[in-house]
Amino acid sequence: MATFNLEKEFNHFKSQNLIKLGLPAIIIYLLNSLADYSLVKRDFLFFFGVRAIFISPYFLYLLFHKNVSQKFIDSFVIFIFFAAAAGVSTVSYYMGGLTTDYYFGIIVVSFAQLAFIPLSLSLSIVLDLSFALVFFTLNFLPFEHSQELIIKQITNYASFSILKLLIANRSRNLILTALSSIKLKKELGERTHVQKLLGELSHLFNNPLFISMTILKKLKRSDNNDSEEEVQRSLEKAYQANKRMAEVASKMLELYKRKDDDFEMQKDFLYEASDLQQFEEGLKDPETD
Repeated sequence: MATFNLEKEFNHFKSQNLIKLGLPAIIIYLLNSLADYSLVKRDFLFFFGVRAIFISPYFLYLLFHKNVSQKFIDSFVIFIFFAAAAGVSTVSYYMGGLTTDYYFGIIVVSFAQLAFIPLSLSLSIVLDLSFALVFFTLNFLPFEHSQELIIKQITNYASFSILKLLIANRSRNLILTALSSIKLKKELGERTHVQKLLGELSHLFNNPLFISMTILKKLKRSDNNDSEEEVQRSLEKAYQANKRMAEVASKMLELYKRKDDDFEMQKDFLYEASDLQQFEEGLKDPETD
């Protein structure tokens, strides 16, 4: 029976969201090269190429995600979104540095990560600091900007980042709480499932066992005057009852190896080739009841 691993399920949740976000995000990211071109009238293919290079890690992940272990999903998220932010920072550099409002592009990238792939508070801090480091290094150091402009841009980004980190921690906890609730419901369902299966197994064993024990108790009695033919017939019935229990045990072992999760399928499988009702009717003997 499959067990519910909270960390594994959360990683699967993040992986699936990263995949679902992929194609629309890549298309929008590349189409923004049209806006880059219209603002500075530089070669369109140049901006398209820059964006294509920095979004390529995301594209490669979408192509080969089936070969990637989900336990490393946080590392891939950080690398993919850092590359996208570096691409926005590079485009902003060619458009004039901090004089442009392309820090908004960094905010969009950061918000997309928050909305689709919630990271821990520590990883969110690392990611947002890396965004700020690459953006402000590329767009501040090579240019001469006024102190007012620098303060404005840094304040805008810092305000968003602080608010984002508060939301990120809260949203991640809410998702983990929801997954924990699902885990609890699944465990309760599995417990009920096991109880039902044990009940079916008890029924499959109880009737043949009762028949076998009744026959043996009768043969054991000192006042038993059955003929040799009757004794042999009773022993044959006891043997058939024990044989049926052995068949059920064999089915149980085969079922264990199959690891089916569907209760009805498991129950039907145990009854398969057993035909318990016909078996019981065949063994029924008023003298042994």
